[in-house]
Amino acid sequence: MTNEELLADRINIVRGAANMAHPYRIPVVSFFVTWKILDAGYKLSEALESYDVMEKVMRHHQETYNFDMLNDVGIRNPYRFAKAMGSNTYEVNDENESLFVHDIHIAEPEQYKKLTENYFKFLWEVGLPNKFDWWGEETDISRIQGAIGEMMGFMGFSGKINMIMTKEYGLPPRVAPNPLPQMSIENVLGFIFGIKGTSTMMRRNKEGLHEVLNTMDAMFYTPALMGMKNLPEGQNRGFCYDSLLAMLAHNFMSPSQFEEFYLPSLKPYMDVMQEKKMNGLIFTEGNILRFKDAFKDYEKGVLTLLPENDDVFEMHRELPNVSIMGGMPCSLLGHGTKEECIDRAKKVCDEIGCDGGLLFSQDKMGSYRNDATPENLKAVNDFVREYRG
Repeated sequence: MTNEELLADRINIVRGAANMAHPYRIPVVSFFVTWKILDAGYKLSEALESYDVMEKVMRHHQETYNFDMLNDVGIRNPYRFAKAMGSNTYEVNDENESLFVHDIHIAEPEQYKKLTENYFKFLWEVGLPNKFDWWGEETDISRIQGAIGEMMGFMGFSGKINMIMTKEYGLPPRVAPNPLPQMSIENVLGFIFGIKGTSTMMRRNKEGLHEVLNTMDAMFYTPALMGMKNLPEGQNRGFCYDSLLAMLAHNFMSPSQFEEFYLPSLKPYMDVMQEKKMNGLIFTEGNILRFKDAFKDYEKGVLTLLPENDDVFEMHRELPNVSIMGGMPCSLLGHGTKEECIDRAKKVCDEIGCDGGLLFSQDKMGSYRNDATPENLKAVNDFVREYRG
């Protein structure tokens, strides 16, 4: 096949699996992040500091394992931008081959009124000074300019590496450039009040948290959702998916809290995906099956869930209307034999892929050397690409 033919073929099999339409083979998807740096023979800091090195990492990853879709093209961690801003978000340890991402919050729950009164003033006067100890009236503007330059460089690499993967390797981009409605509760928990602060507000100041969510919804979520509603009906077949959502905050909620703080935003998003006849990919970090009722009433072909800790066989039984991206435990890829890995791959293909709703991938963001051995990963990918059931 030419690269153009390969690109069209891969889009067809990914979309076919997402639509639960029995593609002629099961697509193989990469969920590796920093593991691929180590696998390519580089230190983490080398690839995170140099876009030239990261390009070599991406080329090695695709040339060696021949995926049909990539969940990360080397842009998961904007390390150089964070470093230029003086942020301690990332902690790289080349000796231990580890990258830590710190849980940083920029405000305390009692400061929520400042956010609801003027969001941008809140960021300028509260959030940025709390995150960066150098921020203030005497801030050196050249530092900000340098950080902006790093962000532009990061965006430039993102565009370049996506083009390389598409034009040279026939790999379709993961998600179309549509408006991406992101749940306000995720931003509040992940970036503003943190896990502890948000959990405290859910218990002790529900009214205040609703005020915060309403403020952020009006500024970000609702306009993006309306943007999705205004798109033409149907799938953008130049990409694997029409929309992408990452869910984490649900792990810190009881069922009643999920009903109150998460579902009122999640349901309209999924409703729009069904109304527009689009494919939505949802990365459900942690566990999601305890909230399975939120997903069960949607038509086949609307949602693909990428589960992290949930059992994919149970998910397939409980949510037969949902496509599943995953099935291969990193623990087995890293510590099992080649035969054990292929046996697992066959079981997943037979029990889930037979219904057309399987995109074969890993259950975790591959981050550490022990998350896979090169021999196991190549053997599994080769098997799934050739397997016809």
